[in-house]
Amino acid sequence: MIRNAKLVSTLCLSLLTCACQYQDIARYVHQGDLSSIRRYLSSGGDPNALVDGQPLLYIAMTGRDKIGVAEILLAAGADVNFGGKTMSFPLLEAANWGHTDAIEWFVSKGADLNSIDGDGYTAIMYFIFSTHSLTKFQPTFNRLVTAGASLCHVANDGNSVSKMLWASGDKELAIRVDDTCASESTAPRTPILQSEAP
Repeated sequence: MIRNAKLVSTLCLSLLTCACQYQDIARYVHQGDLSSIRRYLSSGGDPNALVDGQPLLYIAMTGRDKIGVAEILLAAGADVNFGGKTMSFPLLEAANWGHTDAIEWFVSKGADLNSIDGDGYTAIMYFIFSTHSLTKFQPTFNRLVTAGASLCHVANDGNSVSKMLWASGDKELAIRVDDTCASESTAPRTPILQSEAP
């Protein structure tokens, strides 16, 4: 009995140590502490480590110096398309917060623009939700569309790009998306918003 108690105690201590190690790197990533992140990686730390089911790149999108942290993690072997068991894809988190520079970074690194989370939402859907109106975010929206983001995907709850645009008041764009989805089985590769005259 005492022997089993020691084994359980040792096991619990190892798990706590492991959890604390990952909680530290999560804090470094969130705070944009580049020197601590480099130290973690140079000591053999996993750039794709999961903290509470979320990859480090995902956590980077919630914190400071998103691109700086992401570049360091990518250079160490992080996968831009890794979402872990919770399907916490970093691009979706960047889109959820409307971080246009981070979205552009993920597009340039070949992230899967049509990855879906557990609710069936895509990056372009989160981007629409986060911006509330696409008029001032036209270049990022167009970049996602021309790079291959699907306009016609339907989430698990029945929500779609079109429905989200109608709800946000972007009537003209919603009509264009409706027309596109009615006439094509895949997303267009050309911008559907018109450039505003200077």
